[in-house]
This record gives sequence, structure tokens and C-alpha cells, in this order.
Amino acid sequence: MKWKEIQLKQKIKSFQLEDEPELIHVIYVRDNEYIVVHECGYDKQEERVEIHTNESLFKKYSINYF
Repeated sequence: MKWKEIQLKQKIKSFQLEDEPELIHVIYVRDNEYIVVHECGYDKQEERVEIHTNESLFKKYSINYF
């Protein structure tokens, strides 16, 4: 079996922590649900994933997705 790319209408936004090589990618899943993927340029083993709502996303990262 072989993987093929499919087109999805999901929205993804990426944010950088000031000038640091740390990124977060916020993926809109469905109404009031987001997946946050952390990516660190220093250490690839440090990546992690979190689930958030609109409120928790703003409270932790001060990000309004829309």
C-alpha cells in the first residue's frame, strides 16, 4: 500500500516565539477544538501535541485563532 496526499479544508496557522527557533502549529479541527503541535529547533525530541478550546488557546498562548 502507498500513501497519497489528499486535500483537506482544515486551517493551520503557525507562530514563532519571538526570535527563538520554537514554533507552534495550531490546527483547527472542528467547532471550538484545536490541536497545537510544538516544534523546537534546538531539540527535535522535545516536540509535543496538545488539544485546546478557544478559551484555553487564548489563556495559554494569547492567540485568537480567528
